[in-house]
Amino acid sequence: MILVADGKLESAKREAQAQVKLAQASAEAIEMIGNSIGDRALPPLFLLGDRYIEALKTLSSSPNSKFVVYPADLQQAVGGLVGKFTDKEGK
Repeated sequence: MILVADGKLESAKREAQAQVKLAQASAEAIEMIGNSIGDRALPPLFLLGDRYIEALKTLSSSPNSKFVVYPADLQQAVGGLVGKFTDKEGK
């Protein structure tokens, strides 16, 4: 039982370390995109849009999915992915 508990503890520690490294990699990616684009709002929205599209692809490819509900702001999300932002007045 002690070995199992130690294994679970080590697994949890490694998972936490992996999450930290993933967060650091995301921060570096945001910084790199920001440096190349020069817009402070665009890089995080770009990465968020990219993850959003990937999540939708994963949901729609599941063999158990009969339908996928796309949000009403899908067009705006995709626009954010390619860097085209518009406010409610279309600016």
